[in-house]
This record gives sequence, C-alpha cells and structure tokens, in this order.
Amino acid sequence: MRYLDLFTPDSIIAAAVPFGGEDPREAAYNNAAYALDRDDVHLLVSVENKKVFYIASASEDFAAHLNAVTPLAAALPGMKGHQGDGAYLAISESGYAVVVRKGDELFSYVGDRQSVDAFIASHDVPTFSANDAAALPWEGFRMGTVKRAERVARTTILVGFVLSILSFAAWIGFASWSADLDEQIAKMQSQNQTQVASAVNQLKNFTTQPVLQDIRAMQNIIALTSNTGGIVNYFRIDKGETTWRVELPTFVLNDYIEQFGKGLELRRDAAKNILVVELPPKPKANTRKR
Repeated sequence: MRYLDLFTPDSIIAAAVPFGGEDPREAAYNNAAYALDRDDVHLLVSVENKKVFYIASASEDFAAHLNAVTPLAAALPGMKGHQGDGAYLAISESGYAVVVRKGDELFSYVGDRQSVDAFIASHDVPTFSANDAAALPWEGFRMGTVKRAERVARTTILVGFVLSILSFAAWIGFASWSADLDEQIAKMQSQNQTQVASAVNQLKNFTTQPVLQDIRAMQNIIALTSNTGGIVNYFRIDKGETTWRVELPTFVLNDYIEQFGKGLELRRDAAKNILVVELPPKPKANTRKR
C-alpha cells in the first residue's frame, strides 16, 4: 500500500480564473505558473460556472513529498468535503494555510494562527477545519510546458520551410548574379580602378539586401512569441510589405508587446482567452483621378 503524505507547502496559492476553448487545466496552469514564476507546478483543479478553481504550489517543494496529499482540496467546488462558501483551514509546512471560497472567487493565505484568523475575519465567512479524510493527491502538472514545446516545434517546422524557400530564392538570385559577374569582371579588367572599387562596394552591400532583412524580422517575431508560449498565426511578405499576426497568453504585459515594433493592433479574444497582436497592412493613400 502506497503511503500518502499529508503535506501543504507554504508556497500554496489559490484562485479562480475563466477559461475559453482551452483545457481548463491548462488555463489554471498558465495562471499558476505566472503567479509562482515557475514552469513546474503542482495543482488541484475543479470547474464550476465557466471558471476553473485551483490550488497550486511550486513543484520544487515536493522533492521530499512524492506522495503528498492535501485536505485543502475540500475548498474546491465539487470536491469531497466541500461545504460551499467558507474558509478551509489546514496545517501547512511551517504554520497554517487557509483557502477561502467566496462565490466565484478563491483566496489563500499562509501564516501563524493569529494572522490566519485575521485573514479569515476580513472575508466574513464561516471556518471549516479541512478533514484529512478528504485529502487528495497533488498533481505534478507540465501540460502547459509540453503544449508550448509542441507549438514551438510546429512554428520551427514552419519557419524552416519558409526559410528554405527564401534561402533558395536568394540562392537563385545570387547564382544568376554570379553568372553575370563573371562577364562583368572581364569588362572591368579594362576599366579604371575607380570602377572596380564601386563594384566591390556593391558586393559588400549584398548582406543588407531586403530578403535578408525580412528573414531577421521574421526570426525576431518568432523568438518573441515563442518566449511567451504563444503561437504565430502567419508572417507574410507581399510586394515589399510585411504583415503578421500572433497569439499570446493574457498575462503578457504591454512593455513586452512593445518589443514587437510599432504600428501594431492589439485586442483580447475573450472566447479563446488570448491576446491577439497584429501588424496589419498599411492603409493605402487616397489618390484622386484627374
């Protein structure tokens, strides 16, 4: 029989967040990982009224508690021992931990008994001692990390394909240019040194050709997006004009988004619970016919 370890770490947090078309566990993971500033998170989750209720802690706290369970699972709606709105109290790693359910909200606090009682009083709800018999095991959760890796992989494959096309196009252009260069060299041998220097300067400018600048811009957008776990919907270059659209998690701040550049359109997709950042086509100037 596997030994179950009653364990509630001091890093515990609790919250209730809305979710759209995504997996509610992934919505909880994204929110908890951001709040804890950790990629590896242990979770307990339940769903009610289009919200995902969760309690979470940093996975590193469970290194010595591989079979940990917590009676605070009772604070989640639908779980064994849940009695509705109230403060669910349990012993924590170094004191006391409480999770308060109040309507569609969830709050948590860890401290000594006096400060915990003051926290409970501030919410004006009844107190329930969490029953050890209702304890449930913590779940090490990395689905969000795995899905982000899958998205990055898909993006990398797409980028590789696009870069291959662009590189091939650049190679074709360069090969054609090189063939013409051989003929030009023969002519330049009879010309003066000034004309030769001019041709050399043109050769050096090849590294600043628009196709290479476009590749750098695309790599920058992909890197900024992948760092947040977002996805690139598209990146297009049409007649010298670049347009793109990416989807980012809702926790991404404006300061970070500014790194994508200027002239952007930003909106929140409530159905998918994401931020959509887009570089749209430039408006065409009005021209009058004469």
